[in-house]
Amino acid sequence: MIMKLRTIISIILCVFYVISIRCTNPVFDDNDPNDWIEYANYYIPDVDYHDLDDVKDGIGLIKITIDSSDLVYLLKNSTKQGSKWKKKCSVTATFGTETFIRKCNLKIHGGFSRRYYKKSFRLYFKDQNIQSDEIFKNFPNEYKLSNEFSELVLNANYIDISNIRNYLSMYISSQLKAVTPRVSFTRLVINDKYFGLYTIIERVNPNMIKKLLNHSNFDLLKSYTHEGNLKTVNDITKTQNNDPTIGFELKHGNWDSVKELVFWLESDEYSYNILSSKLSESALFGYSLGYFYCGVSDSYSKNYYFVFDKNEDEIFLIHWDSDASFGR
Repeated sequence: MIMKLRTIISIILCVFYVISIRCTNPVFDDNDPNDWIEYANYYIPDVDYHDLDDVKDGIGLIKITIDSSDLVYLLKNSTKQGSKWKKKCSVTATFGTETFIRKCNLKIHGGFSRRYYKKSFRLYFKDQNIQSDEIFKNFPNEYKLSNEFSELVLNANYIDISNIRNYLSMYISSQLKAVTPRVSFTRLVINDKYFGLYTIIERVNPNMIKKLLNHSNFDLLKSYTHEGNLKTVNDITKTQNNDPTIGFELKHGNWDSVKELVFWLESDEYSYNILSSKLSESALFGYSLGYFYCGVSDSYSKNYYFVFDKNEDEIFLIHWDSDASFGR
C-alpha cells in the first residue's frame, strides 16, 4: 500500500514538474536581441554545436547564418504570415556523405505553433534547388518522389517531447500507400547557437506535385483551418477572396475542382459516383488507415493537401503535420 502511494505521489510530482517547466515564462528585455534568441531557446540545453560535427548517427546537421537583426525581426513577428516575412540567410547542411551550401530565404513556419517558444522554420532555395539522395534516404519513397527540393520545413515538434510522432505517422501512412511528404531528423544551429533537434520535412508545393504527376495540369489546395472540410466551400466568391474562414489556400490551378466536388458531396445522387470514380482508391485508403492507426487528432479537417489530377480525372489527399498523433 505504501509503495503504491509513493508511486502515485511520484507520478503526480513528475506531472506537476513538467507542467511547471512548460508554463514558466522566461523574463527578457523586448529590446535586447540576445534575449529574443534566448527566448526561442528557452528549453534547449546549452550545447557546443562543434561537438555535433563528429556525431555519426545518421541525423543531419543544418547550420544557418543570418543577420542577427533579421533573426530577431522574425522571432518578434513570429505570428505574422506571408512572403514579406522572409529574410535572407546562408545554409550549410550535412547529411551522411553530402554537404551543401546555399543562399536562401528563411521564415517562421506553422499556424498556431508560431506562438510556441521553440519555433519551426522554412527554407526557400530560390536560386539553386537542393539535389540530395541522403536527406530522406531512410524514409520510404513508394511514389518515387524527386530528390530535388526547392523548400524544406524544419519542424520544432514543440508539442511532441518524443520528437518522433511526425516521422512515425508519416512512415506508417506511406507503408499503407498514402501519398506523404518524406520526413527525417536534423540538428539545427543558427548563428552558432544550438536550437535543438528538429524533423526536416519535404514541403508539399507545386514543384513536388509536378514531379509526382509528370505534368502541371492539376489543382493543389492546402487546408489550414478546421473549416477546410470540403463541406463549407460553397461560396466561391469568399474562397476567391481567400477568406480564412473557408479554410483553404490555393497553391496551384483554380477552384473549379473543389466547387464541383462540394456539389457532388452535397448531392446524394452523386456522392457514391464521386467516391467510386474520382478518388484514388489506394491513396484514399492509405490516407484514412494512416489517420486511424496513428490516431491523428489534428488533421481530419485541416493540415492536409487536396490534389486534383486533371489529366487522370483523379483526386487524392496528402498528409501534413501529424505531430498530434499516438495519443497526443
